[in-house]
Order: sequence, then C-alpha cells, then structure tokens
Amino acid sequence: MAVLPEKECTACGEFFQLERGNQIYCAQCREATGGRGCRMKIRYDRASENVGRRFAGLDMVPVTFAYRQCGEEFEYYVDSRDAETTHKDFCSARCSSLYRIAHTACAWCGKKMTDTGDVRDTNGHSWYCSDACREKAAWKEAEESGEIDACPVCGKAFLNKGHKKTYCSRGCYMESVQAKKGR
Repeated sequence: MAVLPEKECTACGEFFQLERGNQIYCAQCREATGGRGCRMKIRYDRASENVGRRFAGLDMVPVTFAYRQCGEEFEYYVDSRDAETTHKDFCSARCSSLYRIAHTACAWCGKKMTDTGDVRDTNGHSWYCSDACREKAAWKEAEESGEIDACPVCGKAFLNKGHKKTYCSRGCYMESVQAKKGR
C-alpha cells in the first residue's frame, strides 16, 4: 500500500500524515469540530486570533446573529469595517432550506408547501401544489404575453410558447396534411 504524503491542515496550519487523499484537517482539528468538519468554526476561530494566512492583517471582530429558522445564536467573525453591514440569516444550507420550505406557498392558490406531500426546496423558484395550479398559472402568463393561438383546424386555443406551432395537436396537423393532399 502506498504511503500518502503529508499535507498542511487548513484550520491550524500544522503538517499531518494523510489518512485519505481528500483530507484537509488534521486529527486534532477534526476532533475539535465533533468529526463533522465544521469549517466555519475553525476558520473564524483562526480569524479571531489573526493567525491565519487568509485573514492576516485584518481586524476581525465577533458579531452575534440569531438565525431565522433554528433561533440559535452564532458568533461570526468579520472584518471590523464590515461589522455594521454584515448579516447572516442562516447557520447552514440545511437551515436555509428548511426556512424556505416552511415559508413557501403555491404561486397560484397560496396553499402552504408544508400542507402537501410535495415538500422540497425550490431555491426561490415558483412552486405549485398541483398540476392544475401550474397549468392555470401558465395560461395566465401566456395570456398576458400574447402566447395563446387558435388551431386553424378545430379552433381550440393552445399555448404557443416560443415554438411557433400552428396546430394544437399532431392529430390536427395530420388532418390538415390529409386535407391538402385531397385537393
């Protein structure tokens, strides 16, 4: 078995023997974070002491935030020049995702996402509780932008979103082709 090279710990700067190829923390730093590799805690602890290469020369000050979703308070280190303008709403991506899910409602009818079986993070995009709501919203949007056309064969209205279709369905198209052949 090949021996892996030594690597500098991202958190403390000490050199350590790798156990895995993608390892970035030494055993002590990994243990200090509970084994989860909580990079933020280590990074900001180093920043507060101004010993890290990344934050060298900056005047780091602690700012305490209460997060929206979990309500947990967290100390966050920022440059003193940015202390007034920095705001952190969530402690993690998971916390942010849970908050968005809890505060997302159907873009058409207003039904809360948590009241349905379709609970997933939409990353700020429109979410609809059903296909019927999605279709109603699509028709309203198409009506406002003038993307509704009438089929020349059956007269049925259909959405024509950028495809420049002439017929509402393949059946109407085939009927039109057969009518042209019959002339």
